[in-house]
Amino acid sequence: MTEFLYFVHILSAAAWFGAALARNLGGRSEPEERAAAAWFAFTVKLARVVQMPAALLLFITGFGLIGLRSDVYSMTDLFVIIGILMTVAGAGLGMAVFGPSGRAAASAYQRGDRTAGRAAAARVAWAGWADTGLVAFTILAMVLKWGA
Repeated sequence: MTEFLYFVHILSAAAWFGAALARNLGGRSEPEERAAAAWFAFTVKLARVVQMPAALLLFITGFGLIGLRSDVYSMTDLFVIIGILMTVAGAGLGMAVFGPSGRAAASAYQRGDRTAGRAAAARVAWAGWADTGLVAFTILAMVLKWGA
């Protein structure tokens, strides 16, 4: 059972990190309005369909792994605390920035309002790079088992 939980845990982290990179790197040029609107609509879907389920699976499997390995790891180990905080931060970014700003960018570009589209896109970009960096930092903490 532990190996299966590790597998799902790692796969979920890969999905979250991959979706974050795709969002950050995919919309780098200044496309025409229809393409930009479609891209930002896709990023909202990516956050909802890939990142949020991945975060939920990470959270559940992380607790399962700690429960199964309670003789080795504890909820007070630094790497576990970092993992919990990152999951909460990622969910917060999704609800506060990726969804609303992604929808705002898609809507603005659909209307042909490049100024509003760029402003919303900038919010998605800074939050996206913050999310990606935090996920990478959390993976490092997990691999090195900080505080264990």
